[in-house]
Amino acid sequence: LYTAHKDIQEYFERIIYLMFIYRLAAMFKISIVTDEGILHTVATMVVDFDVTLKNRNQIYKLISDTDLCIYNHVSVDKAIESIRVRDRHVTQIDDLSPEKLNQFLMGYSQACDSLYAESQANQLVSIDRDNPIEKNIKYIEDMLMEVK
Repeated sequence: LYTAHKDIQEYFERIIYLMFIYRLAAMFKISIVTDEGILHTVATMVVDFDVTLKNRNQIYKLISDTDLCIYNHVSVDKAIESIRVRDRHVTQIDDLSPEKLNQFLMGYSQACDSLYAESQANQLVSIDRDNPIEKNIKYIEDMLMEVK
């Protein structure tokens, strides 16, 4: 969708970097939180390079050894509204046409949903962005206690 200036190698470099950071943190028993982790990088790669469902799940199984991955679920309509309201122009997604943005977010949502469905054993949990933040934080804290 907007891969004209992207190389799939960039995605794999980010994934390898994140795996290194996660393992380093685990060695020192440090919990880290990333805004765009491995799941999100794979989901974006899936959409940008039209990776098949079978291949995306194989990629995720190979690389997913984190303690806990949080999938902050939001509807495509709410994501589009959020992007429109914040009116920033920091990333390429901010400047996609409405049609391309909808197409990307639909693909991203489907990729995340399929990765989430396939990866239950990998400590992947879903929270809903519509929930009060306190409820989501409490849920995440409870999940972190179960992982430890």
